[in-house]
Amino acid sequence: MSETGVNQRRRLLLITSGLGLVGSAFAATPFVLSMTPSARAKAAGAPVEVDISKLIKFRGVFEPLKDEAFFAKVDVNPEWGTIFWPNGADLDPDVLYSMVTGEAIPEIASVTNK
Repeated sequence: MSETGVNQRRRLLLITSGLGLVGSAFAATPFVLSMTPSARAKAAGAPVEVDISKLIKFRGVFEPLKDEAFFAKVDVNPEWGTIFWPNGADLDPDVLYSMVTGEAIPEIASVTNK
């Protein structure tokens, strides 16, 4: 095979490989994006991660949460609509919802007894 034939073959191989790579990236994009839940999916109950270190100081009832083994004992209380730990520590569901969705916490009018 001549030198020009080998060079042409290499060029075609590189071009087709590049096009295959670009095509694969375009095909994979929707799957990769679907791994990050949308605000609508989060609101519907999709699993999300929340950095609670922005919410609490690890003192008092929250101090045991410093220990990863204890932190892993987190559970969901469907009646309260929030997460809690065996020592009684829990987080306000409105605050968690606000962190996940980015929506403001609704104002609650105070009720006074007359």
